[in-house]
Amino acid sequence: MELQKIKTFTSSEVSDSDKTYNTIASVLTKLSRHGVLVMGVGNCISMSDIVKTALKHKGIESRLVEVSATFTYYSHQPSSLRFVGFDEITNPGEIDTHVVIVTETSPSYLIDASIMHYLPQGVPVLVEPIDKKLVNDRRTLIESDFQDYQIKVTYLQKRKQIVPALHQESIIERIKTDEKIFKSIDFLTKLNYIGIVLGLFALVNVVIKIIQLFLHGDITW
Repeated sequence: MELQKIKTFTSSEVSDSDKTYNTIASVLTKLSRHGVLVMGVGNCISMSDIVKTALKHKGIESRLVEVSATFTYYSHQPSSLRFVGFDEITNPGEIDTHVVIVTETSPSYLIDASIMHYLPQGVPVLVEPIDKKLVNDRRTLIESDFQDYQIKVTYLQKRKQIVPALHQESIIERIKTDEKIFKSIDFLTKLNYIGIVLGLFALVNVVIKIIQLFLHGDITW
């Protein structure tokens, strides 16, 4: 029995017949059912890793992208703003950067699974297609007006992708460290075997000498 898909913060232009969107929604639904989206609030890098891996299992490739986002809530009087990922402009408990997932599909989708606290109640994750017409200088990814919720959203890709690069580097370094550890263990194991073999040779040599002495009459029982 297929799970009823969760409601995503997505523009009305997205068609239900879009296979990529349906796959993304299905993956996010399963994550939501297991409580992952709730636990991931504010943990953008970890959530991006989880979503990226889950999508890959469904055949969708994606990448981590460092962004800054602005939310305008014009239902408030006066309208209020929230800034995410801007250098030196942080909300309590957050760092001055933000990481999301961008799918390598056509169209590409931006997935932000760590901002439930900025979205309307009952809508735990943002999934929005990237409009190629808006992309200027490879920076503007999303500029959407969600009229049903009276919220405007803008996502800008940061010029310097520091966190994804460092994150990728940390994974590579961890793999290299693991390889060194395994090589060290393998080397020590070989030394252990060599030590056992040499010990056996020494034991056999001693036994042979004792037998030779016994045969020559140097040793009597």
